[in-house]
Amino acid sequence: MSRWQIARDTALRSALHLSDRAGLHAALARGARQAMQSVVLGAAAWLVLRGDIGAGALFASSVLTARALAPIEQIVAGWSVLQHAAEAWARLYTPPRSAGPEATLGPGAPPMHLPRPLATLEVQQLAVVPPARQPRRCAASRSNWSRGRRLG
Repeated sequence: MSRWQIARDTALRSALHLSDRAGLHAALARGARQAMQSVVLGAAAWLVLRGDIGAGALFASSVLTARALAPIEQIVAGWSVLQHAAEAWARLYTPPRSAGPEATLGPGAPPMHLPRPLATLEVQQLAVVPPARQPRRCAASRSNWSRGRRLG
């Protein structure tokens, strides 16, 4: 087996394991939400039977509980996306290995000096056609505009 195949198989096994764990967490969150909804629904039914609340409150408690717990379930389901975003944000401030020890990134890094822009615009094959599909008003096969020039 080549090194590439070994690395690929290792990555696939790792991804499968992480996918299984993410699925387990999502299933546990969904199960906990459903259990909580059942408890609230049972408590509301008991209160209806005692005559403390009306049947409309039973229905309202079920809907409100579902609406209140749904964002928590969504956060658990999307946790890996949040984790990847945090890792990507941290990578923004770490220099690549090939940059060397003198490379510094982040808010305290010295500014990068770039050459001044040339302030020219080059246009190739420009055509302006009004919305009513009339003949084109302006056409240019190739034009260069430097600073201070205008079109018209």
